[in-house]
Amino acid sequence: MNTDPVQDSLNAIAAAMRIVPEEPGRPRPGEPLHFHVTPPVPPDLETVVTGALSLVPGDLSLTALDKKVSFGNPALAIPPDLSGNLDIAGGLPLPPGTRAGNTAGVIAQAAGKLPSITGSLPLQVDVPLTVEVVWSLFVLRQGRKTPAVENRDFAAPLGLRNTSLEVLLAPPFYELTQATLLSPPFFTYSIRATVTLTANVPVRGPVSSQPTALPDISLAVPGIGIPTVSVFFRHSDYQPYDPPPTDNPGWAFVVLPTDTPLVGSPTGSLPRDDLLSTISRFADPLQPLAAVIPSVALMLGGFGLLAGALRRFVPDSGNEEEPRVGLWIRDRIDDLNDEDPLDFGIYQGISSLILVSAGRDLEVFNEGKGSFRVFTSGQGIAAIRDLNGKTPIADPAFTASTGIAVTQDPDDKFNDRTKGFRYS
Repeated sequence: MNTDPVQDSLNAIAAAMRIVPEEPGRPRPGEPLHFHVTPPVPPDLETVVTGALSLVPGDLSLTALDKKVSFGNPALAIPPDLSGNLDIAGGLPLPPGTRAGNTAGVIAQAAGKLPSITGSLPLQVDVPLTVEVVWSLFVLRQGRKTPAVENRDFAAPLGLRNTSLEVLLAPPFYELTQATLLSPPFFTYSIRATVTLTANVPVRGPVSSQPTALPDISLAVPGIGIPTVSVFFRHSDYQPYDPPPTDNPGWAFVVLPTDTPLVGSPTGSLPRDDLLSTISRFADPLQPLAAVIPSVALMLGGFGLLAGALRRFVPDSGNEEEPRVGLWIRDRIDDLNDEDPLDFGIYQGISSLILVSAGRDLEVFNEGKGSFRVFTSGQGIAAIRDLNGKTPIADPAFTASTGIAVTQDPDDKFNDRTKGFRYS
């Protein structure tokens, strides 16, 4: 099998290259990471990476013809043009290219001291080398390495075709529970570079190596813990009052699962400002990523929606003329007629809700017929702005992340006589 020595050399160079991270240690959420490819023996191969010239062997073929020439006047200087009227005693230069009959390559009547020179001489030829690097990222999910999706799992401000890579990794969301609070999970990202070297060989043209995938660099990335929080509202659009002219005050009820790490009593008045501070603590690390990764911006928007809605309600003081907010820590309530510790009248019906979660769905069912399931589609936030009908209406700002599955149609509408709910 014939091999190409130039391509073989390029393949060997590419196979010896490696990915080098520029920031030591474990990455932190929101901070950009930088990588570049490097040769194994700098600086010789470094010139290849930067596009400088390298040397490869080449051949030069020579053919020279001569016939003894003598001049009548030995003192006569040979002019540059031998076609002039010279005093030549005998003999003529034999024109190159003269052939004997039809025999190709045979030189006719090439008598003289040095009739011909043919052969190959090794030369050193300057050959420009270029390198193309294509970057790709992978994430380990449920034991499987799957391609990471740009603008969802990561952002690459300088692009993915460059000798260096700048990348912002979206920290995966996970459900924050008492267990994960004590032992937070890490998620594995892999960085891969595929290298192709090209030599622009004179006369022959460009010669490229085979695309070569360099060994991956693996990174353990800390996730962002998101506590599961549901908020039920009496009125549509998370409003504290009915629209005019009635202006009836509403309520907001926060429901946390029993394994929540958030501090609070099982039932009772909600330390609203404490919950708002908690929301801010989870949102702050996401701020640098929100401008470049839409999924993170969506999650931040969900935190903003939740915090903005809760600020319009006041902790329960017993004043029924005010829009009140209360708290339950329960995984399910089967009958709101029997369980309403603050006597909010929740059984009358909920008209909007917000679910923040990285791992749980929420099922809501009516007295009699009617039930639906809401989930966050893996993006941490679901928001239903109106349940005043047979079809739950998602918040326009969160339609991409709000999953709704009606499991049974209601007799009339979903905000009429809510029976209960459960996490799943």
